[in-house]
Amino acid sequence: MNSTLKRAKKESFRLRTRASKRLVIFALVRLLDLEPPEVPKKIKYQTFVDYGLARWRWVFFNNSPFRAINLAYPGKFLPHDMAMTPMRY
Repeated sequence: MNSTLKRAKKESFRLRTRASKRLVIFALVRLLDLEPPEVPKKIKYQTFVDYGLARWRWVFFNNSPFRAINLAYPGKFLPHDMAMTPMRY
């Protein structure tokens, strides 16, 4: 895990603000070197697991990658833009 991502995750747990959670997603997007239009197709459930963010996603977003991405990019993507459509959609 990248040190910036690790630091952002730690601060997010400490502060629990929208801005701190948004910073984690932006750090992940930067680490993966993605452009904003690529985000919903490239960041999925397993991406959070691979980068040590599974617990973070569970605590703040009830295991929903879509909710995490929607916090960072509000209203920019719809659930069906994701690589896998969320359950019950």
